[in-house]
Amino acid sequence: MTDKGIIVGEADQPHVRDESVLVRVVAAGICGTDLAIVSGHLSVPFPIILGHEFAGYVFQVGRNVKKVTVGTRVTSEINLSCGQCFFCKGNIPTQCLSRKAIGIDVDGAFAEYIAVPEENVHSLPKSVSYEEGVFVEPLAAAIQTMKMSSIRNTDTVVVIGDGRLGQLVVQATRAIAPHARLLMLGMHESKLAIAEKLGNLDLKVNVAHDDPKWIVLKETSGLGADVVVEATGNPDGLNLALALVRNRGIVALKSTHGQQVLVDATQIAVRELTLQGSRCGPFDEAIRMLKDGKVNVKPLVSTKYKLARAKEAFEVAKKPETLKVLLTAAT
Repeated sequence: MTDKGIIVGEADQPHVRDESVLVRVVAAGICGTDLAIVSGHLSVPFPIILGHEFAGYVFQVGRNVKKVTVGTRVTSEINLSCGQCFFCKGNIPTQCLSRKAIGIDVDGAFAEYIAVPEENVHSLPKSVSYEEGVFVEPLAAAIQTMKMSSIRNTDTVVVIGDGRLGQLVVQATRAIAPHARLLMLGMHESKLAIAEKLGNLDLKVNVAHDDPKWIVLKETSGLGADVVVEATGNPDGLNLALALVRNRGIVALKSTHGQQVLVDATQIAVRELTLQGSRCGPFDEAIRMLKDGKVNVKPLVSTKYKLARAKEAFEVAKKPETLKVLLTAAT
């Protein structure tokens, strides 16, 4: 990505440090953050190789690497942390004071190779394909959202957004709290149908035709939902979430808007609402859910493109009916 847009060309092979591994990328996914960067809603340093959802195999290891060997099938966490600051020492590396993110602050995975610290990589079991491995990072983020929202089996959970994140959030919710009442709001019947099947929804609401506030209040005896997850990336989504959540309920902010949002702070105060942000989550748990079949991501892949066709892939990824577009750079 450059200040002139997307360019496909040659780059130097990344340098492998003593504690790092060089990964041969097999598949990488275009996510909402990548689209926000390309659209100009999220600023990053140019030029930069985008991409932070990926899977591949270890091609080369640094001299001090012990956890993986050449040929190991892996995916990688996005955040690069210092290991020394207050948050790193408290085992919260996602909030590292000098944190950098792969594909956002430093070169990412829309390339044939990427170098990452050994501590960032996670091995993929043979039963989890490379394409499924692409979803580990966003699935882990969805798991983190629901855990930080402290969902319970007695809760009513509303997910706003039938896109990439929303699809993973409903499945993560069902895996963590299988008896929770689960509703999704969206604008695309095809996506809502996928979520209904994969997330075993109690109700799907097409906001293009129906009034979501009326329906949610009706379904909750006028109270509102216990937890509302905003997963659209649309600034209007937060205000809708505030209208749907019950007093003393939780609004979980999952999607990165890259934009300022105007909200009624008085409503948050007097209704004693909790706004819960979250970013990356537990990779091991996400991999385990994929391995155990608790989450099915195969139907979420809309199409695949070779890396050389990245410009075309991004155009398709922008379309409202698209879920996940994968870029493939190796076999």
